[in-house]
Amino acid sequence: MTLAHLLPLEACLKEVSASSRNEFPTPQIDYFQRYRSVKEWLINNVYKHIGATLATDGGIYTDHGPDHFDQVIVYAGLMIGAEEPKCVPDRLKPYEVYVLLMAILLHDAGNVYGRIGHEKKAFKLLSEMGALAGDDNVQKKDIADVAQAHGGETPTGDKDTIGILKEHSRHATASFRAQVLAALLRFADEVCENRGRGARVLLDGGAISKKSEVYHAYAESVTTAWPDRGAKTIDIKYDIPINRATRLWGKGDGETYLIDEILLRLEKMDLERKYCTRFMFPVFRVDRIDVTININGEDMTPIQTHPIRLEESGYPSSPENLAKRYPHLLGQTLHKCLQTKI
Repeated sequence: MTLAHLLPLEACLKEVSASSRNEFPTPQIDYFQRYRSVKEWLINNVYKHIGATLATDGGIYTDHGPDHFDQVIVYAGLMIGAEEPKCVPDRLKPYEVYVLLMAILLHDAGNVYGRIGHEKKAFKLLSEMGALAGDDNVQKKDIADVAQAHGGETPTGDKDTIGILKEHSRHATASFRAQVLAALLRFADEVCENRGRGARVLLDGGAISKKSEVYHAYAESVTTAWPDRGAKTIDIKYDIPINRATRLWGKGDGETYLIDEILLRLEKMDLERKYCTRFMFPVFRVDRIDVTININGEDMTPIQTHPIRLEESGYPSSPENLAKRYPHLLGQTLHKCLQTKI
């Protein structure tokens, strides 16, 4: 992770923070410089310590270090077409770019305090920065809420962490769509898994904890993960050496085959596609996930190739049970209620 080279989404923020100052809460503030200062603080004080924190109980997670946050920024930029002319404000408002980038910087930073509940630590980190991230705690809390929605549960134990956010929020004269931004962050985080996050040398040397083996083997197998805005697809390609496809890998207290882990992860990715598209469709829509799984020989020539397409097709299997969802509208119940009003 570097401050010297701007990623496309960061370049968007630099441009609009100079050209569209009136579309930010306080026009006198340079929001790009504020973002850069926050990123530098996190690099120096938080990101470099996450790996040590996660290496607990003998387990080693896939990379949650500095490069992961840049990868999420890259993928979020691809999803909104950050490299295209007029990406801002045609898809995101200038202030939304700032909120999205800040939320990405914070979304996994809470891992520095431990894996459990890490998504809830974004506001704590913003508070520890002090004035570096501004002095408006309402703004900080709203940004933290966008970051927090990438995982975890609601206070009632529901997984609908994006749905509980306000659809539209406003700071002074600047507005932003919290649900849209949270969905972009969450899905970018979901699809940015790649072989750069695995510990290849440790994996090949048998030095990865048995509890986490399959997570690194999975990351190492992802050779393509590409959001295609025009086709409204995510293209995923896996390349698995035959010796990795035919052995068991440690996972928690048990073992599993790599292909079984891939199928489970694809099922989760498709759930995230359906869930996030419900909120982010004004900016980015994903109609399907196209998958290619190659089982390769020693010379990396495919021995088997398995295509998978994840999408809605055909007639829905069953209608929603409205009687169960709205029991107070059942005829007998409604009849009893209305009897008292006659």
